[in-house]
Amino acid sequence: MNNKGVAIRYGDVAPEAKENFKPTSDFAKFDTLSQLQQYNLNFPNYANPCELYSVVLDGTATAFPSLPENANLGLWSEQISNDDGTFTEPIVLELESVGQYSSQGLTLTFDTYNGIFATRLRIKWLRITDEGTTTLDEKEYTPDNAFYFCRNFVENYNKVVITFYSLNMPKNRLKLRVIDYGYGTFFYGDELRGVKLIQEIDPISTQISINTADFTLDSRSDMEYSFQQKQPLSVYFNGQLKATTFVKKSTRKAKRLWSIQSEDYIGLLDSIPYYGGIYTNKNAVELLTDIFTVAKVPYNIDDVFADAVVTGYIPYTTCRDALMQVAFAIQAVVDTSNSEVVKVFALEEDVKQTIPLNRIMQGQNFTDDETVTGVEVTVHSYKPITETVDVYDASESGTGQNIFVKFSEPLHDLTIKNGSFAVDEKGNELKHTNYAVINASNVIWISCN
Repeated sequence: MNNKGVAIRYGDVAPEAKENFKPTSDFAKFDTLSQLQQYNLNFPNYANPCELYSVVLDGTATAFPSLPENANLGLWSEQISNDDGTFTEPIVLELESVGQYSSQGLTLTFDTYNGIFATRLRIKWLRITDEGTTTLDEKEYTPDNAFYFCRNFVENYNKVVITFYSLNMPKNRLKLRVIDYGYGTFFYGDELRGVKLIQEIDPISTQISINTADFTLDSRSDMEYSFQQKQPLSVYFNGQLKATTFVKKSTRKAKRLWSIQSEDYIGLLDSIPYYGGIYTNKNAVELLTDIFTVAKVPYNIDDVFADAVVTGYIPYTTCRDALMQVAFAIQAVVDTSNSEVVKVFALEEDVKQTIPLNRIMQGQNFTDDETVTGVEVTVHSYKPITETVDVYDASESGTGQNIFVKFSEPLHDLTIKNGSFAVDEKGNELKHTNYAVINASNVIWISCN
């Protein structure tokens, strides 16, 4: 790709931090804090007569819902600011995660409709381990906008405490709608070298290619970029989105010189396991939705497949491979080009244009392959039989808790001796056509194949 007209938006955020940092606060008016862990929520401009200047009669405000817990609110404070905008008791929000994360800071989004935001806050970053709690850093900020980046590079933290002291508006509640663990910026012009974008598509989905975007960044900023794996990139050409990709590998060649390799959503799907199963007249959209949900990848499925069904077997595999099998079965095309989501659509059958030989560019090659005269198709069918087989013997394979056992073929009617199946958070036994999770002492596990 010619670098002229190319721009790349980089989301320097800690991957998976948003969904893994659980928010808690004793100062929240509504039970909607979990929305701070979600992406792309729409926050209406709710009018509240209890707050100053909240009800504006210009049609831009929405009546406050009768069931606030079912509305998109994020953090609304119980307390209202004083006449000078301060809070009598500072509002404290705690966010804690099991895993550790690193980021350039936090981006806070307040009430962007009315321009109401915290004017003074303090953020403390901590690391909690079995040995105790360590304060990594603590900084005070004075935002001047409802969208504000609290810059501070901190590594390997798993708890954040934010204390809000005041608003820019008296007699109003604190409204915090979004927290991002990092920030976004654009690279363009002379900063970019050797931008290479590869996009491929298979019209019959015998394979689903991983699109890539590779480039060299000669940064003009003093920002200490991290370029962590799975951080998002958006590639634009002349203002038009061409690709959404995620950092796969980064190499720092000098203080401000980076070599970046990235892959699209299909690359993410290729790294996430899918349990599969045996399906009979399974609604294809439901199955595709399950695959994308497991991978936590946004998608758009053409309505033409609403009534499509599939029958067959998907082994324990990757989400990418499972997606390919379903798409092939329903004659769908999968593509991520020029999009922020994975698109599943039907191939157009109409010929839009015929390109004659005299329009082949000079210097290009034209190959006439052998004519296909036949196609051989192998069809598989699965039905339960009563042959009993031994699947797992702990005396040979080992004992322990939460042992994951993957099957080489589909099984049914699983039973266990001298042990138990592990259970999920809802108490359901973790046994499946393609796998099981067991607690084994001296187990011979019996199954009907």
